[in-house]
Amino acid sequence: GASAAHEELMERLPVTTFNEDVFTDAVFGVSPATMGPALLGRFDWVVDVGDYWEHPVRRLTRRLTREAKTVAAGPHAVEQVLALAAADLDASHSNRTIVFLGSVQYLSDAFGGGAAASGGVGHGDRREATVAVVARLRRFFDRVLYAVRDVDVDGVLTMPSGITEHYYRRSAASLLAAAAAAAAAATMSAMRIGSRTSIRCPRRSCDEGCGPSSFQGHREPIRACLYS
Repeated sequence: GASAAHEELMERLPVTTFNEDVFTDAVFGVSPATMGPALLGRFDWVVDVGDYWEHPVRRLTRRLTREAKTVAAGPHAVEQVLALAAADLDASHSNRTIVFLGSVQYLSDAFGGGAAASGGVGHGDRREATVAVVARLRRFFDRVLYAVRDVDVDGVLTMPSGITEHYYRRSAASLLAAAAAAAAAATMSAMRIGSRTSIRCPRRSCDEGCGPSSFQGHREPIRACLYS
């Protein structure tokens, strides 16, 4: 059913935005998911992941260990992360990764204390404040990634955006089907070695190539045509 498909989506695909708040639920319906994205299970700490709307229904927080190598956090939770880090992390090294995701909040907004200027460019004291927060983070994390990076700040890389869960609350099955088709196409693409004119089948003495358009024409198994 639809609920099972949605759970499979959360389990198998890279869901990076998962919002449960009054606004999102009113527009897209209540999420059928019973657990957060499986992607977050790769992190030692998950700190208040979710968007920064005024009335959240649920945000995701979990700490598997006191010490952490990997942390996922909502951008609005940067001060919470810094407080936890100061209390529990070994400050003698910074060999850790933190990823800020799950929100559309700009970097200069979350770290700089105000909405980003028109056109996605931070200005003046907002940029200075952002740089100062990044410096505090890098005391504990030598790898800082941020999803909606509107300003260039040394030490902050871009976190690629994954799937936004609420867009698929009514169409998870179709997304899974599209993902399966894309995966199958990628597999076939990886099998296509060379071209018709540059590679010949090692099992035949004919002039047929082993390019993708000749696969169906071979009487031998396709596997016999794949070699390096």
